[in-house]
Amino acid sequence: WLKYLPTENLRPLKWTAAKRSLVTAADIDRLCAKALATTKNGRQLADYLRLMAFTGARRNEALRLRWADVDFERSQITIGADGLAKNYEARTVDFYPKLEAHLKEMFARRQPDSQFLFPSPQRGKKDAPAKTFRESLRLARVAAGLPAFGFHDCRHFFISFCVMSGID
Repeated sequence: WLKYLPTENLRPLKWTAAKRSLVTAADIDRLCAKALATTKNGRQLADYLRLMAFTGARRNEALRLRWADVDFERSQITIGADGLAKNYEARTVDFYPKLEAHLKEMFARRQPDSQFLFPSPQRGKKDAPAKTFRESLRLARVAAGLPAFGFHDCRHFFISFCVMSGID
């Protein structure tokens, strides 16, 4: 029905993508320290941020992780075992020293009445994962001086770590 495109003879707008600053391990450590000091669920937020930075898990994938997804015998964690990953495929991440130490520390502090790594503090008698840490992250990143930090930056950190370690 259209004889010509309405955008014909128009030049595209000039646009340059904003540069994202590199997130370092020191930034994540500082953010976790500020989370502990500024938010009521700072321990859970710090564990959550480190787990995402050590595994490359997406925000909701990490929230839904269960202790059954952590295999200490095979030294692996399975992300997306519930079938709800972005591409609907589970993937495993092999332990390396920092990830293994972090998971063992979390396991020692786990809540025995929950199967989730990050149980909801408002779950009552029903076992449910935490829904979000957005507000806690907002408070912690302001305190840490990292106003542009987002959960997805942990995924970028993990990918950069893998590439620098020679992993394809």
